[in-house]
Amino acid sequence: MYRYATPVLLTLAVGLLSLFIAVAAILAALQTPQLGLRLAIPEQRAAQAPGLLIERDWLTEGALFEGSRLRAISATDRGTVALGPQTLVEEPDTLADFAAISLFREEQQTLWHILHAPRVVLHLVLPDGHELRRSLRPEPGRDLATLPPVFWVQILSGLLGLGLGGWVWALHPTRMPQLMLLTMGIGLQMAATSAAIYSTRELALPETAWVWLSGANQLGALILGAGILGLFLCYPRRIAPRWMTLVLLGAIPFWTLANHAGLMPSNAIGYQLPTVTIAAATLLCALLQIRATRDDLPARAALWIVGISTGIGAGGFVLTRSLPGLLGLPEAMSQGYAFALLGVLYLGLALSVLRFRLFDVERFAYHTLFYISGAVLLLAVDATLILLLSLDRLPALGLSLFLVAVIYLPLRDAAGQALRSRRRRSQPISALVRAADEVAFARDDSCRRRRWENLLAREFGPLAIDPLPFPGPEMPLLDEEGIALLVPAVPPLPAYRLRWRDDGRRLFSGADLGRAEEVCTILGQLLEGRRAYRAGATEERARIARDIHDNISVHLLGALHSDRPERKNELVRETLADLRRIIEDGDDTPEQDLAEILAELRHDLAELLAANGIALDWPAAPGPAIRLPNPLAHALRSLLREAVNNARRHAGCHLVRVRIGTDDARILVSVADDGSGLPPAVATQFAITGTGPEGWGHGLGNMRSRVEKLGGEMQIGVSPEGGVLIEASLPCEAAGHPAGTQPLHRTPRTRAAE
Repeated sequence: MYRYATPVLLTLAVGLLSLFIAVAAILAALQTPQLGLRLAIPEQRAAQAPGLLIERDWLTEGALFEGSRLRAISATDRGTVALGPQTLVEEPDTLADFAAISLFREEQQTLWHILHAPRVVLHLVLPDGHELRRSLRPEPGRDLATLPPVFWVQILSGLLGLGLGGWVWALHPTRMPQLMLLTMGIGLQMAATSAAIYSTRELALPETAWVWLSGANQLGALILGAGILGLFLCYPRRIAPRWMTLVLLGAIPFWTLANHAGLMPSNAIGYQLPTVTIAAATLLCALLQIRATRDDLPARAALWIVGISTGIGAGGFVLTRSLPGLLGLPEAMSQGYAFALLGVLYLGLALSVLRFRLFDVERFAYHTLFYISGAVLLLAVDATLILLLSLDRLPALGLSLFLVAVIYLPLRDAAGQALRSRRRRSQPISALVRAADEVAFARDDSCRRRRWENLLAREFGPLAIDPLPFPGPEMPLLDEEGIALLVPAVPPLPAYRLRWRDDGRRLFSGADLGRAEEVCTILGQLLEGRRAYRAGATEERARIARDIHDNISVHLLGALHSDRPERKNELVRETLADLRRIIEDGDDTPEQDLAEILAELRHDLAELLAANGIALDWPAAPGPAIRLPNPLAHALRSLLREAVNNARRHAGCHLVRVRIGTDDARILVSVADDGSGLPPAVATQFAITGTGPEGWGHGLGNMRSRVEKLGGEMQIGVSPEGGVLIEASLPCEAAGHPAGTQPLHRTPRTRAAE
């Protein structure tokens, strides 16, 4: 294909051509002379009276009584033509033989000649039976408003056919299915546009116009039928060589020319018979395509669209127009509205060739089948009641609706349940949540992954479940035209590709997308809950460990070294009370006075250090009037107990100095000893990581964790005596302390500590 012939240019070119043909048809329809009447063929019961029924009068403003009959039309020196149902034949191709068609065209030519006279005489039969003649000046052209709705239906059907066919063909100009769709569009616009002109005429067209327009209509209809047959020969699977389709298309013009030349026995043989033959051949090709696509679900889905569209469009057209003409029966539908069925056909074929949403075809086919069967049953019952029981139309329609509601709808529901029972049913939401819960709380990742794959297998029944490389899709997606369903990763589980729904019997659909998203959402929430649960459990264990390490051990050591039984008992009771607070983690204890807390700690720690021969330098000066909430009081106790206990156990000191003060709404704590101090490597690691090396316990890390959890800071350095200096600041904005409290006088640190 030439490189400048892009899909946009090709689509634009075909669209402009289609629009040009439609505009030309509208202009041609407006060029015919008019009497300003809307004429109709009388109903069957009133057909004994001659003439055509006048339904509306535009030009004389009521001078011609509506409901009158136009029996004949004449003009000076141009003769008189009697009018009857044959005058308004919508499609002359339905006439019995070529002789009848020739007589019809001669009458039309005579009427055309009369309509071009300066004045014409209308021979009328009034509703009361009296005859009347009126002289009228015909208008040289029709008004746009006088074109009936069926005219525009045919024009729009042709526009849709060629425009949509050109767009699909422009995407892949060399492919046979797209070429057949373009061919069908050309045929549809030829047939529909030419029929729009002559089937909606007011009274007559010239014989030459009839020859060309009727020929274009026949040629277009046969090209449309040949295009449908050619599409079934090559799509979804090729079941015949390409040359066969091309020969079929090439033979259509010659057959049409032979029919118009009168070489066929009758018009029914020359036109109606090939139309019905093409329809039968198309049905045979559809059966062959069913066999050819039995192992290809996307192709079978595309065939469903083609088959349903062809059944509604072409099948409806043949049953309502072509077959009655072949059998000599009256048509069941106006040709103009029958073209709307071909528009439905064309839209469905275009979607099939584009392979649009093939995964939803099953649902579409199911609903279409039952809606069409319901409509057919309604019409059949209505016609039976009218013909056999001679009921009027309104009672027959009401009884038909009642019978359809009572008989058909329950049968449809039963058939639908039978069809759905063959499908794999989705798990109830309660079972789905339980299964996802088992996945989320599996003992390890391997077990979790195995359970997740089992859940997907139970839910969708795929033939294959394959993991996808990281990261995978962010949300469920359909792939390979519905063959595969891509399930996103739910960390730590990978993404998966599920192929062939229900053990290969179905394609994945839009409903499966929603179900997959629902399953992934449930599992994701459960996994997040599991992670939150484990994080909370880990944090709770760490809190309990810190409290036992920092508080319980100090109380027990104090009780162990105490010489007084009553003091020992008091420390044991305090230990049990602390254990209850640790287990309950309660923060509902009333605020505590800082001075009382410090006095209690000073007494306990002095007793603990004295038992080990260590002096405590902690002046008993009155502290600031501050009330502390329970979390802050608990952290302060734990910090001082752990700092002093570390000095007792590890420093080898003789003196521990403690100072407490306030500064800028913060509580400042300083604990120093005169022991051997921390090794430089330990001090460096603590400054970097916040914890000591392995084997040094958790005391330093626990102290920093408590302080930082409350928004404070903690530092470790070297005291003036060469021992360890621990300094911490705890925020106490929530505590009420008066302005003007004295700040803490910090113990100076050596340059090495800094």
